[in-house]
Amino acid sequence: MPIHATGSFEWKDYREQPYSESDQGLKLTCSSVTNHYRGDMEGTGTQEYLTVYRDGRPISVTGLEHFVGRVGNHLGSFVLQGSATMEGAVLKATWFVVPGSGTEDLTKVRGEGSYVYKHGEPQTPFRFDYDIDA
Repeated sequence: MPIHATGSFEWKDYREQPYSESDQGLKLTCSSVTNHYRGDMEGTGTQEYLTVYRDGRPISVTGLEHFVGRVGNHLGSFVLQGSATMEGAVLKATWFVVPGSGTEDLTKVRGEGSYVYKHGEPQTPFRFDYDIDA
């Protein structure tokens, strides 16, 4: 039975670089971000993601994040794969643990989660439903 974890994270060290632009208003960027997690997940995530902008507004995001820290009372790391869409100033995202990416106490972690980021908010609440095979 999955364990329900909640908490929040802060986006830190945000760096974004465009890598393709068109005359039709499309722009593609690559971003590097460090996230600081608090709550049932405590630790740091380093994230790389790709964003598609249309007419100056992000519309689609996909990426990978390497989380290092604690989930419940388990220490280790794993990789999250995520995707998101943005409507107005609200980014709705989902992510899941990449199978086989866990280390230490989190070697067999499985899980998925989501968050809603509202532009300008300092903290982003998340949920993460996970299971760790014994």
